[in-house]
Amino acid sequence: MRIEAEFKGQVDVVEAEWIAGRLWYHWRGETRVWEPSQRRGRGSGEQIAREVIVAPMPGKVTKILRQIGDPIQAGDLILVMEAMKMEYSLRAEVAGRIGRLECQVGEQVSLGKKLAQIETESEAGTEPKVDGAMK
Repeated sequence: MRIEAEFKGQVDVVEAEWIAGRLWYHWRGETRVWEPSQRRGRGSGEQIAREVIVAPMPGKVTKILRQIGDPIQAGDLILVMEAMKMEYSLRAEVAGRIGRLECQVGEQVSLGKKLAQIETESEAGTEPKVDGAMK
């Protein structure tokens, strides 16, 4: 479905789909998840979505470039999938380590399927510092 959404005062039309009580939407080249009960800040649905790489559309996984345990930085290429005769490079949004890979090369995946999980430092028990104070 197409919906109008307001982001920081700007109205955009975005592609969206409800899956298991969450609204999955594609905005400015990224697939994100919104939950009706989500709150802002660390631990929100938005942060969880950033630590999970999901299929932005139905397609086929063509390359997996990282292995479980590999350290990664935000922006690192994790896997490639093909959909509608186009390649899509899926990158990490946060730094950490690959915690899980939930797909295989050649696998057909559906929209929103969880493909990889990134474990961040905060999940290992070390909270990041923000402006010199513990968050």
